[in-house]
Amino acid sequence: MPKAPSSNNHNNYAPSHGPNLNVLKRNQVGRHFQFQNSTRINSRSSFGDGLLGLPSVSKTKTGNNYIHRSMLNGTSPLSSLSTLVLNVNRLAMLRDHAQPAFDLTSMPSPILPPGPFIHQNPTARLTKFILQALELPTGADGPRTKYEKLENRIAELEALLQKKNTYSDSNVLMSPQNGSPASSHHDSGFGSESDSRSSGSTPALVHAPLSMPSMDVTWTHWPVDLPGPDLLRHLVEAFFTFNPHASQLFHAPTFMTSLNLPSNHPKFPAVPVLHAICAIASSYTTAVTSPPPADFEKIATDEMFTARYRIEENRPDSFSEQQATLAKEAIQRMEVLGLELVQVLQSSIILSWYYCSHARGAELFLNCAHSMRLCVPLGLNVCPPFHTISKTIRPASVLKPAKNVIEDEMRRNVFWLAYAVERQHGCSNGWALSLDDSDISQLLPVQSDQFETGKLVPPSERQWAHSNDLLTVHPENQTDGMILYIKASILLSKVKTFNLRFRAKHFSGDGEDSLSYGTFCPDEPVDPRNSMTFIDLDGTVTSFMTTFPSHLRSPVDKNKVNCTLFAAMVMSQVAMINLHEPHADIRSRGCISALKMLTASRAIIDLVCSAWGTAFDLSLLEGFVSYCFFAGGRVVARFLQAAIEEDAGDLIKTFQHELGVLRSAIDQMSSRHRIAAYLIRMLDGIAEERWSNSQLSVGFLGPFGTYTHQSGVYCEKTTITDALVSLDSLDYVVVPRENSTFGSVTETFDGLRYLKEGFIQGEVVMRIEHCLVVKKGAKLSDIDCVLSHEQNCGQALGQCQKFISTHLTSATTSKTTSTAAAADAVSKSEGLNIAAICSKICVTMFENLEILEEGIQDEDSCP
Repeated sequence: MPKAPSSNNHNNYAPSHGPNLNVLKRNQVGRHFQFQNSTRINSRSSFGDGLLGLPSVSKTKTGNNYIHRSMLNGTSPLSSLSTLVLNVNRLAMLRDHAQPAFDLTSMPSPILPPGPFIHQNPTARLTKFILQALELPTGADGPRTKYEKLENRIAELEALLQKKNTYSDSNVLMSPQNGSPASSHHDSGFGSESDSRSSGSTPALVHAPLSMPSMDVTWTHWPVDLPGPDLLRHLVEAFFTFNPHASQLFHAPTFMTSLNLPSNHPKFPAVPVLHAICAIASSYTTAVTSPPPADFEKIATDEMFTARYRIEENRPDSFSEQQATLAKEAIQRMEVLGLELVQVLQSSIILSWYYCSHARGAELFLNCAHSMRLCVPLGLNVCPPFHTISKTIRPASVLKPAKNVIEDEMRRNVFWLAYAVERQHGCSNGWALSLDDSDISQLLPVQSDQFETGKLVPPSERQWAHSNDLLTVHPENQTDGMILYIKASILLSKVKTFNLRFRAKHFSGDGEDSLSYGTFCPDEPVDPRNSMTFIDLDGTVTSFMTTFPSHLRSPVDKNKVNCTLFAAMVMSQVAMINLHEPHADIRSRGCISALKMLTASRAIIDLVCSAWGTAFDLSLLEGFVSYCFFAGGRVVARFLQAAIEEDAGDLIKTFQHELGVLRSAIDQMSSRHRIAAYLIRMLDGIAEERWSNSQLSVGFLGPFGTYTHQSGVYCEKTTITDALVSLDSLDYVVVPRENSTFGSVTETFDGLRYLKEGFIQGEVVMRIEHCLVVKKGAKLSDIDCVLSHEQNCGQALGQCQKFISTHLTSATTSKTTSTAAAADAVSKSEGLNIAAICSKICVTMFENLEILEEGIQDEDSCP
């Protein structure tokens, strides 16, 4: 049975954000009473008069100074509700003479276990009546008047209870796993108290003593498909610690407080939210499993429908895949019933992040579009006074008004994060977006610190999405990494919209130099750069970053990387690339578009290098950043091809280095984001295509026929040092690094220490398989001398010692400079008594040789 997590920090349970404001409000009357640690609460038993640790109060009537509730009959859904008598005079006396104790309002919820109070329906409305009926009278009215009002409330409640038999259980959303309520209907994700809730049975306190300092309690009805409370909390904490946008999508203090509540509490996070968090947080911990690396032998790097290959993998779903599926199913159940729609949207956004990170293109496209369309009936894309002037049947929003500043700003953040992920995904395709920017009239978010503290920032001090100067003016008192991140998303959207609609607008005459229908040709060379729209947009993109506040012009501050600001900066450079890439002529030295595109790519490289100057792990950036690195690498690959064609040696080295930086950055992100592994393969494919028509020169440790020779093509060098020095004139050098049996090649590492040109681009792992090679016609019994290499790489004689001692007991061994040199010596020998231990390729390189035995090494090397 799951155990509800406890918290020793009682200050987190402020009345303004607690689970039940009415309960806390009532408890404030006895806030200085000592809470009795020995009190036990059981869902099956009724409450005694010592509830909340208050001394027993007589049930004898002593005037009008009490509130009396008689027991309900056994057929009532509130049959477990005991007689509650609160003597006002007695309470006042006890309050005045009580010993100092802790504040009851600071106690972790639940103060009152919900089981006996809300037993099997009817609705949250009944709950509200109960709590209101139990409130102590305060204010200007006399006690008699207030007690009469309370008695009238009680009468109304009893009238409602009489209708219990007509109540339909179909109004309750039940969890398919355990028959308990899976979710409820209240306005937002944890920012305010719910007004209405479909509720069935509530979790009960099972013989759990409410004692100090420990407040651990055990709850029933924990959702079956959620991980246990401890693992769930671990994943949630990892999510808020490492995900760049977790604290904008949710109000973290409120969310963590709600996580302490029983699973059926109205303010406990909705099931799809927790499933989605579990799915994406799996990449931040080793406590659960994630999908294995993609098999690119079976999956194309640009494959959108990866689920086809997932079916063929014939493996069980990993933990993250299971949780993503459960989140999607819960979202679909709840949204059609109109339950917890803000939390449904939050869950959908997290799933979009998950799909992006795991390269699930089809799901990402559909989920992004769905999130944006869901924002419209929720009224999140607009803000008063910019609603429609039409008279409509439906309201501007199906949500009830936000109850406080935090809830209002959280809804706004939710919309903008849904917007951002959809605009980011749109960069990789030419498809229409799901919501036009013209239909967005929303305020930008407040700064992250203002959101966390719930500070009210009036609209007059903020910017609107439709402001003309939105992307060129950044007020210092209302600009941080999150706000610039949203602006960068808007910038990407404007560039995509221009590229997407230019031809149609040009044809219709909506722009400069329009053509008539009769003369328009889709393939006609029209330069969009001459249009005023392009010129204005180019100016906006250029000036976007140059107008950043001075303290936000670098994502690195005090050796720490601001992930959101870093993403905003690389996104703005991608906007420049996307705007100019269709028009850039790389081979033209005077092409402005080519220059701007290359400048943007190098700005991305500078950002990568600035992050590398810290201890920051690039994989903690969001998955879309790896696409930004890929976009920059794609540009550099084009310039590299042009430099190779012109045989511009210095430029070739520069572009190779820059491409290597971006490739390494993507590779680092692939440890946490599967999409990065796809992008590396795509970038390698682009580079390979660019270089396919070019002759590259590769240096290697010779002679021809060595294992090093087989891993490269081909300018022979006699020593490792010579091979490394040859980087001054060659494109690549291949040298041995390590032998799995005899260890590292020290000469290689010594040479790398003094390397002035180049860097390590990659490594090739080869399986070493030695062969006994002889002249044609020789037999094993003829061999009396074995030649091979015994120093540095290979060490063939040492690796084949067992074969020699078993089959060539009378043969002597002789060292050569390499295995290939041994084969050459056998080829030139006159007799049949000499054999060489070398690789199979030597038989094809030297005349009159054949393989007598294969695989004679003592043990297999790397695969």
